[in-house]
Amino acid sequence: MCGRYYIDQEEDLAEMRQILEEVNRRFQNTAVLDAVRTGEIAPSHIVPVLRLHTDDKPRVVADLLQWGFPGFKGRSLLINARAETAADKPTFRSAVKQGRVLIPANAFFEWTHDTAGRTGRKMKLYMNDEPTFYMAGLARYFPEVAGIDPPIARFVILTTAANTSVAPIHNRMPLIIPRRDLRAWLSNEQEAQSLLYKPVQQLLEAKAAG
Repeated sequence: MCGRYYIDQEEDLAEMRQILEEVNRRFQNTAVLDAVRTGEIAPSHIVPVLRLHTDDKPRVVADLLQWGFPGFKGRSLLINARAETAADKPTFRSAVKQGRVLIPANAFFEWTHDTAGRTGRKMKLYMNDEPTFYMAGLARYFPEVAGIDPPIARFVILTTAANTSVAPIHNRMPLIIPRRDLRAWLSNEQEAQSLLYKPVQQLLEAKAAG
């Protein structure tokens, strides 16, 4: 699963700063902007994502969403969905068709486990060659759930089988969309469906966090 990730505001990370500046412009003087989080991101936080805006001319925009679908019968938030089965699950099926988003990140975190399953060291995973990368997500509105007024959409992060660089730490990882496929993930349902089943090729570096 993916239960923490990182948004860095360093001056040299122009791509992430551009996204943050766009949401600052779009949501200026709104209550939701005051709730936006950067740094280490956890479930329930409100964060920037990229989504396709189709009201007039289709274009990719930076938007603000909240991490986590409401849990069943008051249970904890649903924060991840398995890429391999999301299209078949009633909770996620409509979002696979019409609610695909990209979650920008500079790193994500996983915890090692010993042979008995006990949680060990917190690890930070990142890409040397892509300081900002994009995780696949699914978004839906839940207007019946109390929260920010007016309501904003909520999202989950899609996960897939870990590749060789992540497998020593965890057996799952976020579905990271290659740069060449970013627009297709947002705008082309057929191509997006195929991306759900493609393993993540990008190799990540890992270091102890904290």
